[in-house]
Amino acid sequence: TSLPATINATVNSRPVVQVTTLAPVCAPATVSLVAAITNYDAATYDYLFTTAAGVTVTNPAAVTVSDGYKAFATSKGTLCRSDVASIPVTINAQPVIALNNNGNIQVCGTGTANLTTAIAGYNTATYTYTFTNAQNQPVANAMAAPAPGVYSVTATGNATQCTSLPATITV
Repeated sequence: TSLPATINATVNSRPVVQVTTLAPVCAPATVSLVAAITNYDAATYDYLFTTAAGVTVTNPAAVTVSDGYKAFATSKGTLCRSDVASIPVTINAQPVIALNNNGNIQVCGTGTANLTTAIAGYNTATYTYTFTNAQNQPVANAMAAPAPGVYSVTATGNATQCTSLPATITV
């Protein structure tokens, strides 16, 4: 006959990954998945970040694509793994200004130029345009800007608040 044996079992708790909501950003900005984790602790846990499709993220401190990322933490001491935590990331595209005739406007004797005609697909329902002169001063009326001159324009998405790089318009 055998004697009863005593077995001691330790039940370790699973790590819990808590995340904060990340604000949308505008390209070319990046987003840190690490920053989304409340009380991130690399000394105690190993973290794994994946895309929604399960592909490992190689640089979680600087992602450049919108996705529904996932995070897992594994305790270095107990090897217990957390449940998945979702980290939605939105990176909005930077607007691009397309110019008609390479941004060159011809005027005949009026002394003013409509700068908006230089923009292909000019659309105030989608974008807010900011026009400045060569001295970087705002143009009071882009539809009657003094000619001749060199102007700059940027477009800011009304929905995203993302701003384009400046484009040059020459009158």
